[in-house]
Amino acid sequence: MTVLVLSIVVSTVGAGFACAGSINGYVYDSETGKGVKDVEVTDGTTSDTTDETGYYEIVTSRNGTISITASKSGMSEAKATVYLAPNGAVTRDFMMQSASADWVMALVGGLVQLILGIVLAITSIILGLKLMSKLLPKILIWEELKKKNLAVGLMAAGVVIAYTQVINTGIRGMSDAVAFAENKILGFIGGLIAVVIGIGLASIGVTFAFKAMDKLTKDIDETEELTTKQNVSIGIFYAGVLFGISSMIAAAVSGLGKAFGVAFGALNLGI
Repeated sequence: MTVLVLSIVVSTVGAGFACAGSINGYVYDSETGKGVKDVEVTDGTTSDTTDETGYYEIVTSRNGTISITASKSGMSEAKATVYLAPNGAVTRDFMMQSASADWVMALVGGLVQLILGIVLAITSIILGLKLMSKLLPKILIWEELKKKNLAVGLMAAGVVIAYTQVINTGIRGMSDAVAFAENKILGFIGGLIAVVIGIGLASIGVTFAFKAMDKLTKDIDETEELTTKQNVSIGIFYAGVLFGISSMIAAAVSGLGKAFGVAFGALNLGI
């Protein structure tokens, strides 16, 4: 009986050690590049504190996808996700900065997004109206607006709203990207790329809407209805179609912004 109990204990302990793995690395100051001591790094169950060089090592019985957090009073918290194989080892370094630097970066980032939003909004209006003029070359938009042509005004508004809605969602996705990304600068770049893609998709969507309507309404002369007859119902219909298409594109761009931002933010390019 004694031998059996000892055997079970030894087997259990042995199994525990067999499953043990380690997560190690260094925590650096993003401003000086030097190691930061006294940083607590934890996987939620086990933790270690960095030494003079900034080195830490967590010995854990967990495996698979693990979230780890590095924290120290007066510094911004850093998070990362690693994959640890059973009885394996993985290295993950952290870059940390002072909490005050975090606040300044957030302020600068907010101002950059504000300016970018204004620039993109103006750009979207110009692109939208130019595209509309190209798709309906016989309609002189500004001349019709001077005549108080409500039908053309509604359709032009639909084009502008289609672009701005996509860009608005893209910028919000960019904010999420920066918030979730490990590297804020790369996260911002990833979100910006998603916004640019969104503008391209908006152009494709608007073009598709006009081309599709032209095919489906072969017995209707849009130019005559919008200019000569000033048919408001046609203007409302086109505006509704554009709004619907842009809503679907905006939803896709929102997901792209976060996905691109997190993917780019996880890259280690030394930025």
